[in-house]
Amino acid sequence: MLPFRKGPLQVVRQESKGTYVLQDIVTLNEVKYHESKLKTFLHDDRNISPLAAAAADKRDEFIVAEILDMDGDVKGRRTELKFKVRWAGYGPEEDTWEPWHNVRDNYIFQDYLKSHTSKVVRSLAKRARDDNARDRTITPAADA
Repeated sequence: MLPFRKGPLQVVRQESKGTYVLQDIVTLNEVKYHESKLKTFLHDDRNISPLAAAAADKRDEFIVAEILDMDGDVKGRRTELKFKVRWAGYGPEEDTWEPWHNVRDNYIFQDYLKSHTSKVVRSLAKRARDDNARDRTITPAADA
């Protein structure tokens, strides 16, 4: 992706004549653009996915594919908990253990908490009124 371009973005809907609502496929933020500001993104399915390409542009951020496990005392301090992360586009050998502060705002992490079998773990999830966990990316811990 060229540094002066944004994207790749996915068309969500046409708002009015010539104006489109687009969604950033990494951050999931929606923005409006006039069609005169848009350029077609040509993607070759045999190469890297648009999501992986966009994530590669953010050299120190990676996309979370799944939260696999957790370590630490759930009844203790949240800051002492660690979570095993599977990164999008990477295999199991690249999984890392990430501290609470790295994953707490990630929506895949929040989904993991909300669907956990333990009531204590579910209680760690953000409440709807303060839920701003829309981010899909994380900057991994240096020592992970």
